[in-house]
Amino acid sequence: MMSCIMCVAKVDWSEWENSKPSDPYSDCPPAFNFGKYSYMPIPGSENEVCLINGSLYFKIFTNGPTPDLLDTTFDGVVEIPETVNYNGVEYTVAQIDFSVDFMNTTELTFPSSIKSIGGTAPKLSELTLPEGLQEIQSNSFSDNKLISQLSPPSSLRLIGSDCFSKNEISRIEFAEGLMEIGANSFSDNPNLIEALLPNSLLRIGENCFGNCGNLQTVQLPRWSISNYQLFNGCPSITKIICSAKIPPMVYESFDAVNKDLCVIVVPKGCAEEYRNAFFWKDFKNIVESELSNIETVDLPTSAITDSEVYKINGIKINDIESAEKGDIIISGGKKIKIAK
Repeated sequence: MMSCIMCVAKVDWSEWENSKPSDPYSDCPPAFNFGKYSYMPIPGSENEVCLINGSLYFKIFTNGPTPDLLDTTFDGVVEIPETVNYNGVEYTVAQIDFSVDFMNTTELTFPSSIKSIGGTAPKLSELTLPEGLQEIQSNSFSDNKLISQLSPPSSLRLIGSDCFSKNEISRIEFAEGLMEIGANSFSDNPNLIEALLPNSLLRIGENCFGNCGNLQTVQLPRWSISNYQLFNGCPSITKIICSAKIPPMVYESFDAVNKDLCVIVVPKGCAEEYRNAFFWKDFKNIVESELSNIETVDLPTSAITDSEVYKINGIKINDIESAEKGDIIISGGKKIKIAK
């Protein structure tokens, strides 16, 4: 018990703290209008701007003489520009702060230059986030009507609090590289059935996946960090995959889960420690993962016969042709991770 607490205390947040994006709206220079958009130069950047149509930040924090807000609404399909040339200077559109001007937008295309998304985004049925995006600010896509699979890019480092709460997301594919998920970020998503958290995660906010009533499979990152009410109100969870060798402290995170039926999958050689650990000892089915010493190779699925295929979380796939990057092939007693 004491060894777990000591390990938690050694987690070093300094690298993430130093890399977190700073507030782009402090000490802002004058904004400008160009075409149908309003822009604000980002302090400290090299010719980067934030698109701010209708944004309160435009009214409050912009210094010096400023143009009037453009009275523009964006209906239907909208494509955000990647660059804008103003007074002979080419600016890169690196951030966007959504406002009510976009409330009638039904389809949205982001340029690859976007690093940060904030404000209240339009209610979309599908969302494609660009590679290069680093942060999604709090509440950006909350109470939306997203119904498709959500695939955050590998460049994403921060998902703000309440960011995707009260949606209809059915599946999320988190990429390695994500460092922080804020409180309530994916709470109240009744269609969500699987939440596989990447090992790169350093911080997970309170009630992150709270009240996801149909959530069945959960994978926790390898860090043995303290987490509070992560999956509160999720009674349908039947499988929890733990990547950490030292049992993580997950206070009140699985109170609604049936501990007699739920299977806990832990790293090889760690089952006994989990059975004796605070909170985890209440679960009756703690098993060790068969997947270990995985070799990464580039192997086409067509070359594999008489084999078994497992997802990286240990779930078996019946159809060999459905194997994807990151899946595990067991062939001739050898474990292979597909890297195609």
